[in-house]
Amino acid sequence: MRALADARRLHEAGRLDDALAGYASFLQRFPRHAAVHHAVALLHAQAGRLDDAETAVRHALSVADDPTARLTLGRILLDTGRPEDALAELRRATPALPAARFDLARAQRQAGQVTDAVGTLRRFTADEPGHPGAWNELGVALMACGEPLEARACFERSLALRPDHVPTLANLGVACQALGRLGEADRALSAALAIDGDAPSPLGHRARLRKLQGRIAEALADARRLVELSPDDADAEALLGSVAQAAGDLEAADAAYRAALARRAGHPAARAGLAELLEWQGRYEAGLEALGEDTGEPEVDLARARLLSRLGRRDEALAILQQDPSAAGAPMARQWAFTRGDVLDRLGRYDEAFDAWRRGNAILPGSYDPATHAAWVRRLREAPVATAPTGAGGDPPAGTGRVLIVGVPRSGTSLVEQILAAHPSVHAAGEQAALGRIAHGLEGFPESLGALAPAELEALGRQYLDAVPGEGATVVTDKMPLNFLYLGLAARILPGARVIHCRRDARDAAVSCFATDFSDPALAFAGRLDWLAHWIGEYRRLMEHWAGSLPLAVHHVDYESLVADLDQGARELVSFVGLPWDPACLAPQSVDRVVHTASHAQVREAVHTRSVGRWRNYREQLTPLLDALDGDG
Repeated sequence: MRALADARRLHEAGRLDDALAGYASFLQRFPRHAAVHHAVALLHAQAGRLDDAETAVRHALSVADDPTARLTLGRILLDTGRPEDALAELRRATPALPAARFDLARAQRQAGQVTDAVGTLRRFTADEPGHPGAWNELGVALMACGEPLEARACFERSLALRPDHVPTLANLGVACQALGRLGEADRALSAALAIDGDAPSPLGHRARLRKLQGRIAEALADARRLVELSPDDADAEALLGSVAQAAGDLEAADAAYRAALARRAGHPAARAGLAELLEWQGRYEAGLEALGEDTGEPEVDLARARLLSRLGRRDEALAILQQDPSAAGAPMARQWAFTRGDVLDRLGRYDEAFDAWRRGNAILPGSYDPATHAAWVRRLREAPVATAPTGAGGDPPAGTGRVLIVGVPRSGTSLVEQILAAHPSVHAAGEQAALGRIAHGLEGFPESLGALAPAELEALGRQYLDAVPGEGATVVTDKMPLNFLYLGLAARILPGARVIHCRRDARDAAVSCFATDFSDPALAFAGRLDWLAHWIGEYRRLMEHWAGSLPLAVHHVDYESLVADLDQGARELVSFVGLPWDPACLAPQSVDRVVHTASHAQVREAVHTRSVGRWRNYREQLTPLLDALDGDG
């Protein structure tokens, strides 16, 4: 027995090969010693040799039916991706080993029995409240059940017991993101990466988060690092594709999606991403071809339904969208509801469409505080507005050739930019977050703006120009609608810039906003009719203020007039930005560019008036919003 004791000491010291030789020597003399077979199994598992570990523990169980060995076998089966087999072993182990309930719950969750897993873990944590792994696992199971608020509390409970556990920090970040608490999510994921900068899980989650936040350059850095760390990981390549697509680098996105498919044929996210990329380009048939055969993955089904709807095959699209996507998680269920609403709207089934949009907005709703927003707009109105000095030595002002296209989202900003983009002297930069980032990076904004020295204002202007390069064009457009909030800043740092204010019937704009799955937290107001009415009222007040104080040239464009008389409206736009007329501006649908907003399909159509008065289809559902808008004037 001294040889066995020596082997165990070697095992405890981490000298695995020497320990294994000692165990093997002992088993030659005592081949039916179950405990030593079990020790060999644990050693192989420790070394990552799971097949050898399974063989050894099954030898142990053939000698004696020991619950501890059953627990080890269950864990090995879990680690080799066989949760159903693990369940059978762990159920036999738990009566004698209550601690095995933790592993049983892991197996239940991995086998898709998430409700059972939650129940098992609730009982386990009641008995073992100091088990950090159980609290983390309960949080994971609750996330799978669509309960991010309670999951967040579980992850925090786990971290109170085990503060620097990287996987739990990553899980906390995911839960916070699902709750719309993006700042908390970023802090949790960044804390995980401060501990382990190359941890794949928080890297991937932070890339997704920063894409959502519009921090595309940072998201790209995380996604590229993830691919470097996991070069054979199809999930990492698919993520890189989605971030590159958001950055407008369609060639890189296409390459990443195809790399993911080369690593794993039929990869659902890569197939859906590639199809969406082709949809953005208006290549709907090619998108369907990229999706291939039906395989039942929700993201693929959703992409197929969207493409069928674009092609006018809406009954086929609706047949796909009759399925229940809830098992795929809340984000997918939200996208599903909005797409279903869009298809029903196109089919003229307005009551059902509005119900679908209402359900979509209720899934993972954003946060909007009317009082806080009103106070913010009041501060913007009360802050002094003045222009910065013009360029020194006869140089043109910093904002010369820059055009800010602003208004309520879905008010025609994409159409206006597309008309101008048809002109050969215009570079359309799309929706840029640079101006808002500069504003929120200034301590004490907006009150502090008046105290900035000329050199500081010039530096901020250069910061904007560097963030939104002009590609050598005479005119550069930035169609971020919410830039209307920052026109006072623009007047100081971009003197000479021009503003195009897009106006649309507030009722039509509100319906379009409510029906759009906005991912930007700044647009959370679109998820509720009372919030929409309040936000539109504050927008009106601020634009009235700018009308009497803004030292920038402003051109007002009414959507209804523009689509009714494109020739006159387009000529006025081109003249306002200081360019000679070009007839190409009468065919904005022919511009070969990709629009990265919800209007990507509309701008490929010839200008039409079908959306004018759309709100009348939803008059009954919109009564609270209409009353609020009327009350606001």
